[in-house]
Order: sequence, then C-alpha cells, then structure tokens
Amino acid sequence: MLLPPPFPVAPFLFDDQVSATSIYFESLPYSVNPDTGIVDYAALKSTAAIYKPKLIVCGASAYPREWDYVAMREAADSCGAMLLTDMAHVSGLVAAGVAESPFACSDVVTSTTHKSLRGPRAGVIFYRKHLKEAIDFAVFPTLQVVSFLLRWFFRLCLPFSHFVLVR
Repeated sequence: MLLPPPFPVAPFLFDDQVSATSIYFESLPYSVNPDTGIVDYAALKSTAAIYKPKLIVCGASAYPREWDYVAMREAADSCGAMLLTDMAHVSGLVAAGVAESPFACSDVVTSTTHKSLRGPRAGVIFYRKHLKEAIDFAVFPTLQVVSFLLRWFFRLCLPFSHFVLVR
C-alpha cells in the first residue's frame, strides 16, 4: 500500500485504476486540514498505523506549503514504511538553502533537473545505500527494457491488428 500526497482538487485520480502503478499497488491518499490547508500529520500517522503502508510519498506541486519532513519521517517509522520525497518543484529552493531539505529524513528523494534547476530535461533519484540494488534494478532493466519492448510491440502490432483495450 502507498500513501500518496493529497490531491484535494482531483479526487477522481484515485477512484479507478488509471495507471500501471494502481494495478500493482493500492493507494490511499492522506488529506489536508480543511481549516488550515496544512497536511494533517496526526491523521496521517494514525492512518499509517492502521493500513501499514510500505511507502509514504510526500512532495507535490499542488501543495503550496513547506513539508514537515520530521513529521513525515515519524509517520513512516511508526509503521515501518519508507519515505519517498519528490522535490521536483522546490529543488531550486532547496539548493539555494531557502526551503528545508528532505535529505536528512527521506529514504528516497526524486527530482528533475529541468524545472527549477533550469537544466536539461532529466530526472534524478537519490537514495540510501541499502536501497541501491533495488532502485538500480527497478530503473534498468525493469523500467527501461519493459517500456522499450512495449513501444516496439505497439509499433509492430498496431498497424496489422484492430483491437480496443477494454478494462
């Protein structure tokens, strides 16, 4: 089970299995306090204690506040989950020292180089040393080879067959 960040304006994203990830993993979003607009870290911790997720995700472009990485780490530790932080939209602020850095509290930190760092279009994954083999295997061959094979499959098969993918 995954605990992804809150999406108060797009609840339909979790109504159905809309991605490959939702086929393999069950996700349960946490929420923000409706009065303050801040993530309800106490509710997140209690939800994590009930559902025992393997991964808690923090970081979102739709959340305009600072994340409390210590509270997120406490919630992850309370249920034995890993903490993944996506800091793509604030990586420039973290690099400049203006925003708090997630590296001390997170097991995995992901970002891009083309958003606030203004570099070439790429993604970066930082992780703890004990996760090296799992992350490396997830990226190559798993992710890159499978996507390559699917691309070639559809290029070769689609011109010759007429089918509709129905759920």
